[in-house]
Amino acid sequence: MNRWALMTCILMGISGNPAVSQPLEEEPRAFNPYSETALAITGPVILSTSRMVFETGQVLDLDLVDQAASGDWGASGNVPAAQVFRVSGDVGPLRQQNTLCGDQPVTYMAVWDEESSGS
Repeated sequence: MNRWALMTCILMGISGNPAVSQPLEEEPRAFNPYSETALAITGPVILSTSRMVFETGQVLDLDLVDQAASGDWGASGNVPAAQVFRVSGDVGPLRQQNTLCGDQPVTYMAVWDEESSGS
């Protein structure tokens, strides 16, 4: 699976209930995995606009690049905007020795509210 598709699956599972145009805030929020993919790779995470913390304690630093990037986000393609972050760091193996993007480093991450799409 290519790294963008995998990251999309993970993020769809953790993006939770916040508003579409601003799914993440500065204050950290806990998210439980929604999909089997997210459960197998990350488990629960704590996410804010500055970092993503995994249940293993590993951290990815995030830098907001675009507050409301337009696109056909989500499984349904009905989410018009997502936050895009530049990712710093490498968390290495997470749950069951799975990694976020196989042997490729994560460089960007998009976050959106999948529930608002009706999916």
